[in-house]
Amino acid sequence: MSVTFPIGEDMDEAATFYHVGVVVPDLAAGMAEMSAAVGLAWRPPAQMEMTVRTPSGLATVNFHYAYSLDGPPYVELVESVDGSIWAAHDTYGGHAHHLGYWSADLQADAARLERAGMVREVSDAAADGGFEVFTYHRAKSGPLIEYVSTSMKAQLLA
Repeated sequence: MSVTFPIGEDMDEAATFYHVGVVVPDLAAGMAEMSAAVGLAWRPPAQMEMTVRTPSGLATVNFHYAYSLDGPPYVELVESVDGSIWAAHDTYGGHAHHLGYWSADLQADAARLERAGMVREVSDAAADGGFEVFTYHRAKSGPLIEYVSTSMKAQLLA
């Protein structure tokens, strides 16, 4: 099921919800546990080193993740990255982390979230100083919203 709904003040603009992100201490263990518990099957895990932009500057993270085969909405497991917004909680380890939306216009969607009072916490770091692949914004109530460029669909859901 794909859910499309208006976001923010521009009610004619829409984003498509496609995944729930969950941070886990160990990706392989998290995949096995969720397979056993709720029957999820997984796309092959992926790994990438990426430079991200944070409010305090650029950082490099080694990012490990996997998407469920079932969906949308998909489940994305992200292995904990210490010192980043993808760090597991000390008390519980893994935790629900973000809601992910496809974006056909990443700049406009990010600007709309910022006008709504959501602070950008992290994004990819494009060569021109901006971002072009993804961006995370924190709602005042706590949850993170991730926008991912629709140009990434084939790569992420392969």
